[in-house]
Amino acid sequence: MNAYLPGLEHEQRLPELSQWHTDPRLARKLWRWANRYERPRTVLEPAAGHGALIRPILEEPFDCSNVVMLDVDPRCMGPLEELCARATASCRGLYVEAQCMDFLERGRSLFGNQRFDLALENPPYEEGRAEEFILRSLDVAERVVGIFKASLHHSASRYRMLWSRARVTREAKLATRPSFGRGESGTKQGETDFVALEIKRLDANEDMTAERWILSEHWP
Repeated sequence: MNAYLPGLEHEQRLPELSQWHTDPRLARKLWRWANRYERPRTVLEPAAGHGALIRPILEEPFDCSNVVMLDVDPRCMGPLEELCARATASCRGLYVEAQCMDFLERGRSLFGNQRFDLALENPPYEEGRAEEFILRSLDVAERVVGIFKASLHHSASRYRMLWSRARVTREAKLATRPSFGRGESGTKQGETDFVALEIKRLDANEDMTAERWILSEHWP
């Protein structure tokens, strides 16, 4: 395994898990954007990798006091546990924990009635897993903020699966395609158009076809 490099995800990724690293600058921008109007105290990262989205919280926690990081790959536990130790040593009032588990399989049963203020994520994109992560995250969190393929907005199947149950409240279009690196198989599936989205679940009596205002911006 490659040596752990602070600020970057590992290069030895498993293609079947759709593992891609998140650029530290993008991760920092996403965390600040998530805190612009609402400041979460509890944060869940359901596909944490090596913790790229969580490192900015340690640098600038705002009102955050509790972070839970999950990943299905046991190779990620070493770097994630290092982040936990770093938080304990240097971030008074911030508790960070990591668990190796499949969020899609066990997330709901693991947390029971526990609710997070925010799910912060850059989830797997292939085979509808991004949609699954969003919906499962909204089962345990008030809102989702993450990096997603721009194509998430489109197609009848995504409407039936996701947008009939959730809605975008804010959007940031990434003017430059982020480089998520190459997968272990040599593919570059991370190179496409991406958006940052804030997503919340539709209320039971909310009209899914109604016209809504969405705060939108561009990130260079």
